[in-house]
Amino acid sequence: MTAIHRDGSVVLTRQGASRTVEVSRDYARSNVELGYFSTVHAVQGRTVERGGTLVDENAGFRSVYVGMTRGRDVNRAYVIAPDKVDGRDVVERAMLRDRADLGVLAQRRTLEEVARRREALERRQRSRSLNALERARARELGDLGHGRDL
Repeated sequence: MTAIHRDGSVVLTRQGASRTVEVSRDYARSNVELGYFSTVHAVQGRTVERGGTLVDENAGFRSVYVGMTRGRDVNRAYVIAPDKVDGRDVVERAMLRDRADLGVLAQRRTLEEVARRREALERRQRSRSLNALERARARELGDLGHGRDL
């Protein structure tokens, strides 16, 4: 879509072509769909010239398969990888993941984060306890008249 006129008609141009077509507002409303991306459910069963799919840590093998098999000429994967994670790893994990597992995977990530926080808290508490013991020992040694070199 290269232009929208005041009356609602639109000018359409095929990518890479110079010829344009103008269609009425009513035709555009009924038959033109702005679709940079659609959901996997919306594209299942369709064939288009160029297809693509978004692959992130929530993608499963079914969505990757459907998204990567819709394009007749080209299929592209747009991979979102967290910091320091290779995009290939994101795609490989998606291919091993079933959408039904996502709830379990989210729970696992939450439990792992809780475990990391608990371990960090325990390390801080141990450190505080050791510091408190060292201060108490230093006070006791000072009370006994011993120097610091003991």
